[in-house]
Amino acid sequence: MKQHTGFEDQESAYNILLKKVEILQQAIAAEADREIKEINRELSRMIGQVFPNYKVDFDPRTAEGIDKTISLFKGDAQLLMGSEDGYMSSIEKQGSCARRTLLWSALKYISETKSKKNDDGTPVRPHLLLLDEPEICLHPNAIREACNVL
Repeated sequence: MKQHTGFEDQESAYNILLKKVEILQQAIAAEADREIKEINRELSRMIGQVFPNYKVDFDPRTAEGIDKTISLFKGDAQLLMGSEDGYMSSIEKQGSCARRTLLWSALKYISETKSKKNDDGTPVRPHLLLLDEPEICLHPNAIREACNVL
């Protein structure tokens, strides 16, 4: 039985958005095509005076990798950590223990929520994780939790 997460509808809405942005990009590129060609010719002429037989060719690459060019979050997004009723600071300002505990918490979350099962119900193990001294800088409780994750 497939578990519904609610992301199926969001994914299709995201794909629809990508297609609309791609169409818009292509329309803008088509309108600007004459100007792009003229700028390419003029820049090539100028470059050719210094470097004979060189040219400039701007390719707007409208449809390629559109999903990588759209940013749904602010560029200055931060991962903050701290006590619930105290100061929250960026992960870069946390100590080694806090950062490693966050790493293990994230790995545990991934293993619990994203784990795939074989037909017989046993977990699929698709990845290999290599960590040198994984328990270093961890609180004893965090070490036990890391062992459970592994």
